[in-house]
Amino acid sequence: FDLGSNGNRWANVYVTGNSLRVGNDETNDDFALSFTSGTPDVLSFVHPEGVTPLKIYSTGAINLAAAGLPGTPTTGDIAIDSGDSNKLKWYDGSAWQTAGAGTTSLDTAYNNGTTITADSGAVAITVPDTSNNAGLVITQNDTTNNPVGLQITNAGTGNDITATNWSITKAGGITADSLALTTALAVTSGGTGLNSVAAGDVLYASAANTLASLAKGTAGQVLTMNVGATAPEWQTPSGSAVSTSNVTILASDVPQAWNNLPTTITEFVGGNTYHRALTDLTNSTQARIVTNLTSSCSSATCYLRAEYSTDGSVWNALASTGNLEVLLPNATGVQVGTWINIATGSQADVYIRLMGINKTVSTSDPAFGNTYIQFK
Repeated sequence: FDLGSNGNRWANVYVTGNSLRVGNDETNDDFALSFTSGTPDVLSFVHPEGVTPLKIYSTGAINLAAAGLPGTPTTGDIAIDSGDSNKLKWYDGSAWQTAGAGTTSLDTAYNNGTTITADSGAVAITVPDTSNNAGLVITQNDTTNNPVGLQITNAGTGNDITATNWSITKAGGITADSLALTTALAVTSGGTGLNSVAAGDVLYASAANTLASLAKGTAGQVLTMNVGATAPEWQTPSGSAVSTSNVTILASDVPQAWNNLPTTITEFVGGNTYHRALTDLTNSTQARIVTNLTSSCSSATCYLRAEYSTDGSVWNALASTGNLEVLLPNATGVQVGTWINIATGSQADVYIRLMGINKTVSTSDPAFGNTYIQFK
């Protein structure tokens, strides 16, 4: 059946099966169906079978008039809020929510747990020039549980944060498991300004707010100032400047023989412990053995070797590597060993002893006069 009014304007109502369709036969831009009511419900549709009670088909826009939000909304209400820049909103039963899909603005309040997914591009926050606004402000007011203010979880291997011209200010300092910088931290910011240093290098100020590294010296060298008094340098001290000390193992006008020097390492002169000494090697770095061999070691394969102990019971090689020893040749006279770096653990108050060994099976009966270990 047809309903018509106002001359040639017609509104046709068709009932086909279980459907009710409302259409406009003419192209005069008039409303196909219009309702005006002073009550909250202008038009209500309820389908007894629970399916969609109303479908709207339109090749153009569907217009909802902008107005103020109702004071007593019902869950599911949709409105254009004239009081908030004509934004489309819906009521979720507790608060009005703003539709934001497809926009570039985050100027709204979000529910707890809202997730933003960057599935087709990054979420960009752009601050217009001269706006004098921060790009992102996070205020953590939970002083009871003190959770983190910003948490970034990166499941890949890329950088968690990449930034240019940025600074971080935090009361009490910043704690990090590790920090990798592409540019060395400047001295004025608490760094060294150096990209690398080698083991043993010594750092010094080569100019104001500038650090440089001096490569390590060699054993026995001392650190001094250069001629211009502008930088440190390593120097080998002259003979008169080096002080030495002797720890006497045997002092006798009568040579002491060591009959049948064994082929296994044995304490000096037959395993006697009365040739041990206690000395302070705190300031010593090198040592050598000196002995007056009054009767030769016939095999020319005999050695004296030095050891140290911090408690008198556990003994270690006095040399930092290898052994501190002197060869007892098939000859007599003063035998002098080579200067050897001493072990770091011996640079304290320690016990010192000499050991001897004949590295062949031949019989050897050397005899010793003054014997000592020299330190510097």
